[in-house]
Amino acid sequence: MTIPDRFPAVLAATAMGAYLLLVVGATTSLTDAAAACTGWPACGDGYALPTERA
Repeated sequence: MTIPDRFPAVLAATAMGAYLLLVVGATTSLTDAAAACTGWPACGDGYALPTERA
């Protein structure tokens, strides 16, 4: 396959990725998820992953 043959597939994948990023960002914003941890990635005790279950 040459590059011109793959262009429509790359274009479609890029468009779907941008749309997905837009949907995820809007969902995060509308659900006020940023209020859960304002200091990300240093939430809680620092950069370590939590070891206890909630």
